[in-house]
Amino acid sequence: MEIKPTYVEIGKKIIPEAAWICGNVFDVLDMDLGHFDHAIGNPPFGKVNRHGHSAPRYTDSEFAYHIIDIASDIADYGAFIISQGASPFRFSGVRCYERTEPRTYKTFNEQTGIHLEAGVGIDTSMHADQWKGAKPAVEIVCADFTEARDARKPAQFDLFEAA
Repeated sequence: MEIKPTYVEIGKKIIPEAAWICGNVFDVLDMDLGHFDHAIGNPPFGKVNRHGHSAPRYTDSEFAYHIIDIASDIADYGAFIISQGASPFRFSGVRCYERTEPRTYKTFNEQTGIHLEAGVGIDTSMHADQWKGAKPAVEIVCADFTEARDARKPAQFDLFEAA
């Protein structure tokens, strides 16, 4: 999902087997697109103006978390490039992996039940000299959305066992 048509055309050339849609990501849940195995994203970093839109569960201001929350409703797994400040760990540009959980991540996790992990293991700082313009510190986070969906489902009780 990309709002800029030019970026969709570039994306189709780079990853032609992906399902590319030009539109607002906040409309995706109303598009009846079906279900996907994976969602991959490189959302804008920080507090992006959402023009009154919000994800299904996440209500705070970190834009990437809105995207991840939306993706959790249409895919089983996800991988996203997010700012290192929003990541629950540090892997890129540090001596060794360290788990951190900033307030923004704790809020996201509490509201959505989604756990973000370092499932890829790529030190993105190795590629900082290839960025054009700004060189933000980023991490690649992975999520198993099936776990969060299962946790959100109401418990099923067997009435015969309860008696």
